[in-house]
Amino acid sequence: AQLGLQPFVLAAPYVGEASLLENGDVATRAGFRLRRVRVGFDGRFGPAWRMLLILSPLQSDADTRTISDAKVTYAPATWLRLSMGVGKVPFSRGALESSARIASIERPLSVVAIAPFERLGATVEGAVWSNRFSYLLAVANGSEGFPEGNRFGGLLYGGRLVFNIFGSIHSRHLDGAYGRGLALGASAFRRDGPSAVGEAASVDIVLALGGASLHLEGLCDRN
Repeated sequence: AQLGLQPFVLAAPYVGEASLLENGDVATRAGFRLRRVRVGFDGRFGPAWRMLLILSPLQSDADTRTISDAKVTYAPATWLRLSMGVGKVPFSRGALESSARIASIERPLSVVAIAPFERLGATVEGAVWSNRFSYLLAVANGSEGFPEGNRFGGLLYGGRLVFNIFGSIHSRHLDGAYGRGLALGASAFRRDGPSAVGEAASVDIVLALGGASLHLEGLCDRN
């Protein structure tokens, strides 16, 4: 078992007069911000079972509380990993990357606006062909929030495919840097609920060489 703490402190020595956190600016006033705090527990039971719990103490949403991830995973092989619980919907590399590894302070605004992020559901994923090709599929509640379940009804379906053309580019929230190589990815999701119906798609490319990386991604949605 492992227990980890990840704080992220931001210094803002100068802030413009019209800056507001609500508008996506880094701070409203000059000073310091405790931008993110993550407390995680990672427990492994035998070669195949894993339990992951990640809390965000600064998160105060009434529906999600402080939970970022809470799931149980069964992984009998590299090509098959089954998970049940709270996790990110498999859509957009920019959304799936860990906040510890993203190149900028914040995620792109297009990703934040389109990606559904955490939902309660089930996923199946794996990697084949010497980890050159990986997939991630999920079905989750159409509604946000955990204590009250799927209170507005409907389901959300998501999927992501990644192809490492050469080298080794991590396709999901794995530990470590990008590595070295070139990878292409594509993802999509569909929300099918009584109050919200729509779909979205994304494509991305990552090139990493000599400690530097380039990440390009395009997203579109329809409601």
